[in-house]
Amino acid sequence: MTGNELGKLFGTPLSYKDNIQTMDIRTTNGSLIDQNYVPSKNAKDVSKLGKEDAITLGKTNMHEYAFGITTTNEHYGAVKNPWDTEYISGGSSGGSAASVATNQTIASLGTDTGGSIRIPVAACGIVGLNPTNGKISTKGIAGISWTLDNLGPLAANMSDLAIMMEALTDNLYSEYCIDDIRGLRIGV
Repeated sequence: MTGNELGKLFGTPLSYKDNIQTMDIRTTNGSLIDQNYVPSKNAKDVSKLGKEDAITLGKTNMHEYAFGITTTNEHYGAVKNPWDTEYISGGSSGGSAASVATNQTIASLGTDTGGSIRIPVAACGIVGLNPTNGKISTKGIAGISWTLDNLGPLAANMSDLAIMMEALTDNLYSEYCIDDIRGLRIGV
């Protein structure tokens, strides 16, 4: 109505794993040591998604310092599996996966060093991507290994994941989301 161009994520509610800096929002890294840490600026990709008109709903629980695969956090509680609370949501981005699987957010950002996006998306029945190292900036995240850490999106379906990747990288991905793979040839 104002005549301004809308961003790719206009009005899309997002959550962020608690080791990703969010300006003026507490970022605990899942630890009591950082329980009062409030960053003065956003991680590079949080700012980028904000410029695409995404809405920050909040932070998600994680395994302390992203060092575990269960998201059973002794300080802030365990993230239960949204399909069966007797099970875990996987980790360390389990809170991000659970927020998407329970429709609290359309998508979330998580981090992955050794399976921390891949394990939770498998446990929670959603999709996620641990992108090629360096494809998405890790500036503004508390990581474990500068050579292995990656930041990536989690979403309910491939179309939403493609839109998140487009917003994060300025590359086209949606055009590769096809319904019929008959006749598709894949080679290495």
